[in-house]
Amino acid sequence: MCVLALDFRPQAVAGYRLRLISNRDEFFSRPTQSAHWWRVPGTPAWVLGGRDLRAGGSWLAISRAGRLAVLTNHRRGLPAGGQERSRGELVERWVGQSQAGEPAEALAETIAAQAYRYAGFNLLLFDCPPEQPARGWSLTNRGEAGAQPLAAGIHGLSNDVLNTPWPKTEALRQAVARHRDTGLSQFRRAALAALREEQTAPDEALPSTGIDLARERALSAVFILPPQPWDESAYGTRCSSVLDIGPRQASFFEQTWHHEAAQRHFVFDLQALQF
Repeated sequence: MCVLALDFRPQAVAGYRLRLISNRDEFFSRPTQSAHWWRVPGTPAWVLGGRDLRAGGSWLAISRAGRLAVLTNHRRGLPAGGQERSRGELVERWVGQSQAGEPAEALAETIAAQAYRYAGFNLLLFDCPPEQPARGWSLTNRGEAGAQPLAAGIHGLSNDVLNTPWPKTEALRQAVARHRDTGLSQFRRAALAALREEQTAPDEALPSTGIDLARERALSAVFILPPQPWDESAYGTRCSSVLDIGPRQASFFEQTWHHEAAQRHFVFDLQALQF
């Protein structure tokens, strides 16, 4: 996943505790399962999200207990060393432990303490049990150490640390802000339109992350188009997601693109953990 924006614990808006919109960018040759319910290996937890069939884990998943994890890679010209563990297992671990009775704060700190085992990443963790205040943490292994409590408000994340003002991140933050007072159906339509924006940023606004200018320019769009004609080795936006977590219920919408274009919409009741 490469760009997202979210509205966390809005003070003036009734009806939801978290709204999140995101695009996942990846090579089209990488085997992937679209959003569905699946059981985390070695646990009794059933979770909703996509799956990476090459390295395992996920980039975005939520449990029935309202524990959500969202992952992006960190891009600052820092190559992986080749021995790191799969970053997708961080998401799987958070949502898979949602039935194990481990307090959210303790698990967030455990994951943060082991961040050195992975190539560069950013991770957002949320605990949204039914009828209780939502809590969130951000952590990365390319910046401030530890799991940092996430403040209420609108945030953006791409392939640098949280709220780094890359053009596409700011565009999504602004879209969330413009539509934060709308109902879910209207918000979803506006979110998908923002997530489908193909305009690249002007060169003077591009970040410098250690890659060449042409690639930096191509990656600056919210929605990354693969080169034409179609090539399975191409890189681009694979799917868009819109997630809404209310007091008792969650809504997960996913749109996959290009040759695998399809829509999936899941609505489910949140279940309280039994410690």
